[in-house]
Formats: sequence, structure tokens, C-alpha cells
Amino acid sequence: MIETTKIDMLHSPEAEQDVLGSILRDSRAFENICPVIGKSDYFFEPRHRVIYDAMLRLDRKGTPIDHTLVADELTKMKQLDVVGGRSYLIKLLDGTATTANAVYYAKIVADLHERRTLVYGFTNIASLGYDASITTDELKERGELILTDVSEFERVEIVSAGDLVQSYLADIFAEKKDGDQPYLETRIADLNRQIGGIYQGDLTIIGGPPSMGKTSFAMDTAILNCLYGRKTLYFALDERQDAVAQRLLTGATGTDNRRFYARDFSEREQDMMTQAAIDIANNDHLHIVKRRGSMTVYDIRSIARRFKRKNNLHCIIVDYIQQINSYEQYERRELEVAAQIRVLKAIAEELDIAVIGVSQLNRGYSELTINTEKAKYGFPTMAMLRESGAIEQEANLILFVWNILEAMRKRGTSKDDIDYRREASRVSVGSEPAFIVVAKNKLGETGEIECRWNPQRMMFYSEAYQPPDLTDDKQDEGELPF
Repeated sequence: MIETTKIDMLHSPEAEQDVLGSILRDSRAFENICPVIGKSDYFFEPRHRVIYDAMLRLDRKGTPIDHTLVADELTKMKQLDVVGGRSYLIKLLDGTATTANAVYYAKIVADLHERRTLVYGFTNIASLGYDASITTDELKERGELILTDVSEFERVEIVSAGDLVQSYLADIFAEKKDGDQPYLETRIADLNRQIGGIYQGDLTIIGGPPSMGKTSFAMDTAILNCLYGRKTLYFALDERQDAVAQRLLTGATGTDNRRFYARDFSEREQDMMTQAAIDIANNDHLHIVKRRGSMTVYDIRSIARRFKRKNNLHCIIVDYIQQINSYEQYERRELEVAAQIRVLKAIAEELDIAVIGVSQLNRGYSELTINTEKAKYGFPTMAMLRESGAIEQEANLILFVWNILEAMRKRGTSKDDIDYRREASRVSVGSEPAFIVVAKNKLGETGEIECRWNPQRMMFYSEAYQPPDLTDDKQDEGELPF
């Protein structure tokens, strides 16, 4: 328990009274105070919370704030007597001679609120530390949540448009000079031109049906940008660690992923994979987060924060977002996903990194019409994202991977079907026709980018580019593609 005398040190009745009195004296003071004190629970004294709630209600209605209107609002709330009646409001008004120091006192109130939050939270954790039923990981997670809650108190910064533009130009000129662009590129040149890159500070969603290549596209993007010195954290929530290693080796060497299950490799393949493993280790820019039980979105944020402090960080990939565990209970799954998506977007903005979330689709994609003769390929839409509402709203960029032949196979289309045969005729050695669908793009146009899919390398790439067949003994080994 926290001693009453000690907790009394963590609030200032005078500062709270001056803040409320300043608003009652001049309602314009509220405009400067509200960005600092966003909620009524910033106040320690219960009656001050009630009064500030009444002020917030008046502000939402667009009504001026003075002691008479606040008293009327408190009467409607049946709280006027609770706060001490009209006489207490007049006392607050008369006790504030000037509003000049209102923001100063508001910052004191906000700072003391943060301190109380920390003290209450960590005191509770200290008592829980003796409860054997609570794991150490749970204690650490609760501690991280307390720090997160404190760091997320509303803060508003107002800058002039001129300062904003000048700062932006200085940043991008420096980036051009240093060669450190604030975005990631894909292996598909036409897609890069259309979307302008996968930007740091943005939330990007890569969606697609099962086994269509969405994880491969996300991971290959990470691998490609690691070659440019950009560090990536890959949260493999849906795959075993050995499966991730298999993907990396398949992409680097072209070894058929089915060979890994049989453990049947030629001597050349063994040499290639050994060299690929060395190259991957030497690169040291792609890091895999090992899964230990369930992982919440706050775990992801905590890990990303710690990693960036120690190593710098440009991107995280969450594969996939529907596998994120919830820390709280929600009435509906959509509300749970919405809360997680908002935190993922906040991570991108706070850490200035690209956050890429891999997402499943609902079954609606299987009902779309494919007519290759009329160039209708049954592309998925944003509404087909599982729990799509918040994802559509919050994401800066939404991409779908779409392999036409695989889409037909998933629908049970016969290989003798005319559409299937027409599309199969476009298959070349080691690659199939595919598209990347730009369903949402806050920086530019949407549309479909035609590309190729190499199932052996598990890679999407431009039609103009043909990756070397590294399993061909007649080819020079050259340099591996990692």
C-alpha cells in the first residue's frame, strides 16, 4: 500500500485549482490547456475531475465555458452538489487573478498524473511479484504496459507551415546526399514506381489467400533491403523457426522447398546452402523474433523499441496480424483487431519505421470471376481482408499478391478448362504469371502490376527480370543473391 502522506506529495491542489479557475475566468485558456490535459483523470481531486468533465462536455457542444454554464452542466449531470455547489466554482474563479500561467500549471498537473500512474502501477507489480501464479513474463509485460500508457499521454506540437516545409526539405536533401532513403523497395520496378516505396512511418498491409506467396513477398522485400543496409525485425507468428530458415535458403539458392522435407540434397546444393548461410550471417541485417507462446501487440512494440535503441531499425514485419494475441477482452473480434492495428500504426509513427503486416483474406475471393480472355483475373478487394474495417481505415498502403493459376487451383478449376490452359500457356521455365494489386495507396494511384512468380525460389519479380537458375550445374556459380 502507498502511504497517504506520500501520495499527497504527488498532487498539487493549487495547480489544479489555478487550471480550472483560469478556464472559468477566460474560456480561451481552455484551448491551450486541453492539449496538455486531455482527460479529466489527470486531476487528483475527484471534484476537479467532475468539473473538468463538465468543461469538456461544453467544449464538445461548442458552448462557451464560464462558471454559470459549468454550473448548469453540472446540474444536468447531477453533480453540482458533489463538487461543492456554485460557491466552489466562484471560489475557483476568484482565486485566479490571471490566466498567464495556466499552461505552466497544466503541465504540473499532467506531470504529477504521470508520476502517480507510475507509482500506482509499479506498486501493484511489486505486490504481484509474490504471487506464484503470475509468471515473470506476465510481470514484465505489465511493467511495459505501464510505461507505454505513460508515454502515450496526449502531447500536441504546433509548428508553422514554413518551418515544417523547410525542415522537410532539409531532411530529404540530407537523405539524398547520404543515400539513405526513408523507404524500402520491392524487387518489382513497376510497383516501386507506382507506390513510391514502402515508407518508414507508414503501416503497409500485404494480403492474400493461403499459400499464395504473401509471406514470401514480405520476406523477400526484407532480404532485398537488407542488402542496402536496412535492418528488419521479422515476427514469425505463424511459422516455426525452421520453416523461416527454409524460406531464406530457398530464396537464396533456388533449392526446391520440397527437398527440405526429404532431406535429399545434391553435393552442389549442400555447398550452395552452406555458402548462403555464411552470406546471410555476414549480412546481419535481418533478425527473426523467436516466438515463445502468445505475443501481444504490446510485446511487438516493446521488442521493436529495445531493438532500435541498441541497433537501429528500419522495418518490422508481422506475419501475420490475425495471429497477434489480445491482452484485453473484447466483445467482438473486429474491435480486437482494430485496437491492434492502431497500435501497429502508432509503432510506425513513433519509431519512424516501416511496419508491414501480413494479413489473411476471408473466403470472398473464391467467388470472384476469372475470365482470362477478357483480362478479368478476379482480383481481391480490401473488403476481403479478414476483420477488414480498421485495416482499411488505418493502413497507408494495402497490397495483394495474386497468382492466377494458384487462384484457379484453389477454386477447383480443371486443368482442361480453357481459362486455365490459356493462363498455363504463359508459364515459362521456373515462373508463372502473377500480379501485385495496389488496393490502397495514400501517396498515389491504385491498380494492378503484372509480374512473375517463381514457385521454386518463392519470389515475385518484374517480367523483365529472370533470376538465374542456381541449380543448373552448367552455370557459373558466381555470387549468391543474398
